[in-house]
Amino acid sequence: MAERKDDRPLDLGLYARGPERPGIGKAEIAAVGFSAVWLVAVGLNAALDDQPMTAAGLVMTALAAVVPLVLVWAVVATARSLRALRDEAARLQSAVDAMRAAYVQNQQQAAVTLKPSVERKIDEIAQAARQTETVLATFTSRRDPSLALAAADRRQRQRG
Repeated sequence: MAERKDDRPLDLGLYARGPERPGIGKAEIAAVGFSAVWLVAVGLNAALDDQPMTAAGLVMTALAAVVPLVLVWAVVATARSLRALRDEAARLQSAVDAMRAAYVQNQQQAAVTLKPSVERKIDEIAQAARQTETVLATFTSRRDPSLALAAADRRQRQRG
């Protein structure tokens, strides 16, 4: 199998993905801060409680600690997906704009290159029509009815 001589990545220009954004954005930083504050608050609440922890109380405390964190991180994941979708939509829009511009340019070039050949064909058809008119005019002018009878009479005289 032939190896590629040039191992440089292919430059896709307009269609290439933009620079990757860092994985940790403002939403992630805010979620980490909220998670830390929330866990500290739940831990302090459980530690400062004077009553002994029952099984039901432990389950409720665990749910109170985990459910808000799950919701916050679900919102962060959704925000990250939304950001990726916006980037993809912008890239697709630029690709569609580029394809539209290329199509229009191709149509304009085709019209410019096609126009002389169409004009040449029209001129050829007009020339052929003029030649046909000329031939028909000559053909009709030779066929004078009175001369045709005289020519027929002459032929009969030559035969007889």
